[in-house]
Amino acid sequence: MIYRITVASEDGETTSGWARCGTFWGGLFVDSVEVRWDDI
Repeated sequence: MIYRITVASEDGETTSGWARCGTFWGGLFVDSVEVRWDDI
């Protein structure tokens, strides 16, 4: 599963990126999350 995410700091600045849950071979049965932030 791949999700588009946006997070906000306490002062209101936001950062966006992608989060992938699981792995290609293990699917969602593996406790793994990879996050790739957009270039700023």
